[in-house]
Amino acid sequence: MFDIRARRHHLILAYKSCKLLRSLHQNDANVKIFVILLEINIDS
Repeated sequence: MFDIRARRHHLILAYKSCKLLRSLHQNDANVKIFVILLEINIDS
């Protein structure tokens, strides 16, 4: 069984790197969609 906390930490790191990407590529819809999906995963 895998550690929820480790998964959450990984998602948060991915989320932070996505926010950085989003700031570099304001108009990249794919990045925005990915960030939204990550937000859903972190909240659940």
